[in-house]
Amino acid sequence: MTYNFCMDTYRKYDHLNMASPKRKKTKLSPKDGSFLSLLLFWILPFIVINGILLFIFTTKPDFEVTVNDPGDFRSADINVKIKSHFPNDGLVVTFDSEPLEMQDRGDGIYTATVNKNGTATISLTNKNGMNKIAYETIDCVDDTPPTFTESDAAAGFVSFYVDDAQSGVDFGSIYAIDTNGQHLQPSYIDEGESLVVFNFDTPSLEVHAFDNIGREAVISFGDGDAVNVLGNEASSDEAASQ
Repeated sequence: MTYNFCMDTYRKYDHLNMASPKRKKTKLSPKDGSFLSLLLFWILPFIVINGILLFIFTTKPDFEVTVNDPGDFRSADINVKIKSHFPNDGLVVTFDSEPLEMQDRGDGIYTATVNKNGTATISLTNKNGMNKIAYETIDCVDDTPPTFTESDAAAGFVSFYVDDAQSGVDFGSIYAIDTNGQHLQPSYIDEGESLVVFNFDTPSLEVHAFDNIGREAVISFGDGDAVNVLGNEASSDEAASQ
């Protein structure tokens, strides 16, 4: 009797198991909570973190360089404005390979004044090692005296051309000193042609010429070639002869 009861019970439960539907495997879908968790806690953080790292390691410094010419031929102002906000190792500026001290004006603006022509090299390096270099040429400063060209001399007479490409020649300031130490004024000046003529009656003559900011050039006429005593020796084609 006990055996029959057990068999009846087994058949009932076995019938229930056979009758129950099989469970189906479910797949993740955008509407599923598990997919949303994957998106929020894995995919989006991965994208954001890698984007931040890309920004940190590849951001380059940015700055703007301007040159202010005051128009006096004596100086020029170099202005640098740092436009990026990434931490950097400081601005480094050289002028003709020599360090140039920049004044910090605040708000990322740095300035310096130069009194000669040349090339400024501006370098800025971020903390991530990224670097930017810019070059700025200064050519508005009159840093050379006038030059003498095409001189011609004979007994008691000398003529020459004098030129200054920047501020120009101050023709009213040109004078000469003869062997006796006497100061002479030009006997003829053609400013349009830059031609100057002196008459003298001593063995030699020393001529002084100035540009419009006061730079002086000196040339001597006498025995042998004409020599610019404050500069280079004149070429034989341009030299005066007695």
